[in-house]
Amino acid sequence: MQQALFDLMWTQRIDTPVSDASQFVIGIFGPITAKTSLAYKQHYDIHFPPDAPTGFIDHFVGPRTLDLLDEQCVLFDECDAALASKAAEVAAATGVRHDGPTIPILNTFGAMRIRTDGGVPGILSGLWFRRGLGTASRVFGPIFEEYERRGSETGPLGFPIFDQLIDGFRPGSSKTSSTARSGWRTVTSSCWAIHPTDCFRTNRSRRLRIWPAC
Repeated sequence: MQQALFDLMWTQRIDTPVSDASQFVIGIFGPITAKTSLAYKQHYDIHFPPDAPTGFIDHFVGPRTLDLLDEQCVLFDECDAALASKAAEVAAATGVRHDGPTIPILNTFGAMRIRTDGGVPGILSGLWFRRGLGTASRVFGPIFEEYERRGSETGPLGFPIFDQLIDGFRPGSSKTSSTARSGWRTVTSSCWAIHPTDCFRTNRSRRLRIWPAC
């Protein structure tokens, strides 16, 4: 249970966040675990009595909480595997590394990773995956910055549905142009301004209960 809450990053959503697994996943249900489980249950309104519209929410972890954690961890593992596969592909093609951690996106079926090393210093890069949209996708450079400005995956653009294009081609494809190899700014104008909804899947659906962070 502690490992699940940690992987889903609920230890980052409490006062005095815990980022070191060895300080949380210890097999003892102490005050930090109680605070974390309470935050999780409050977010998903796991209250007692369960058949009432409202009720009391405590920090104890019962069957309903465990069932939801199990469901979300299956999704987390799916996202983590897809992002790890994409990270290996991008690292082999460009040298840019996205080694984790996998960050679940609260109230969605997706997760992402941020660039950790390699590539051109100062160039932001991220990988996104959402169940039902195929493989993971990469967004980087000025388009990444604009994507963040527009709210990233929870904004009007939603999750990316394929890799960012460079002058009409995906990075790593057999067709590349001299412009694609030499400039980031051209990437922004050619991909973002002309095809904003082609690069991203708009997600205006209901707030999904299943993904807290998972």
